[in-house]
Amino acid sequence: MAAAITRRNDAIIETDAAPVVLSESDAERIQAAAAAAQAPATHRTYDSLWRSFAVWCKKRGYAPLPAAPVAVAAYLAERAETVKPATVRLAAAAVGNRHRQTCLPNPAAAEGVKVVLAGLARQGQAGAQRQAKGISRENLAAIRATACRPRRGRGGKLESRRQARARGEVDIALCCTMFDGMLRRSEAEALTWADISGEADGSGRLIVRRSKTDAEGEGKVLWISPETMAALDAIRGNGGAGPVFGLSGQQISRRIAAVCEAAGLGKGYSGHSLRVGAAQALAGANISLAGIMENGRWQSSRMPARYTRNAAAAQSAMARLYGQNDL
Repeated sequence: MAAAITRRNDAIIETDAAPVVLSESDAERIQAAAAAAQAPATHRTYDSLWRSFAVWCKKRGYAPLPAAPVAVAAYLAERAETVKPATVRLAAAAVGNRHRQTCLPNPAAAEGVKVVLAGLARQGQAGAQRQAKGISRENLAAIRATACRPRRGRGGKLESRRQARARGEVDIALCCTMFDGMLRRSEAEALTWADISGEADGSGRLIVRRSKTDAEGEGKVLWISPETMAALDAIRGNGGAGPVFGLSGQQISRRIAAVCEAAGLGKGYSGHSLRVGAAQALAGANISLAGIMENGRWQSSRMPARYTRNAAAAQSAMARLYGQNDL
């Protein structure tokens, strides 16, 4: 008889002809190993979304684990009324992830749930989530020119020139490094000085030791420009040990939004804007989608293709036809 895994009092239980209740230590080891298969940021996101689903189930008297596909479908349909489409997909993934971790069938993979997700996606097309604005190389030049100007803090106090320079140099190094490395916020947060080295020609090499698409931790070596290396050298300090920026993911997003607004670029920029802008710049330079995916460490073409669709249109057959006729 095939075994099934369920949970009781936070322990994983194998139920068949002779039920076996795992010890607390065995259950903890299994859960820790399963959690280690994911990047920390992914684990935190899934954990938060799973807790929301479990609370929702408790209020309605539904079992969250194992969850019935119809309950998952109802939950996702309700969530779609208040959150972005991407968050609905993440919620489904979080439910599936918790079931897989406990060796249970994934209710979010049921055909009925897939149909509901497809319907929700169609419903949400008119109000589809806005893509983060991309920061271009021209935008970076504006950031470098304005980042060190004194700003007023939340209390209205104006920075001293020394404070503004120290803060601005970090902002410049952060933006340039995230652009060249096409870094995710979590990757910039985890970056240490040991991950950066210089080359004789002034360029640098940056190692992304682990990312959300590199569960095995094989790492990726990336090229960074001499200008970015100079910006990093300006904040390296004595010895250059420990974290490069010492900022959380949320702090990174806030600083990027603030430096863009101070540069006159307006609102709508976030911690994802440099990765988006770098992908768009590569597409504008006729770099293939495969090359963009390789440099940005994407496993799927879906997101980079979305980011670069305007640049792709500019290289389309019709655009080339009109370009030839204009010669």
